[in-house]
Amino acid sequence: MTASNGIEQYSVPAVIDRFEGMAAVVRVEGGQELKWPVKKLPNHAKEGTVVRLTLSTTASEEVEREQLAKAILNELLKRTE
Repeated sequence: MTASNGIEQYSVPAVIDRFEGMAAVVRVEGGQELKWPVKKLPNHAKEGTVVRLTLSTTASEEVEREQLAKAILNELLKRTE
């Protein structure tokens, strides 16, 4: 989904299934699991807490990353000459 401000964003509901050390095992629809750092969870999150995982990007972030990648590549190419 792309908002009018140019941010592309997708989100899915998930449930904190269990904790393994300093990671929470988060289960999303379809049964897939991923480990998430406990320190980046909402306050008071516990097993069974429903959370929403969101992925987003903006066009400006993509341009910045592309420019950085080009600069790194140019620097590497200069070193090999």
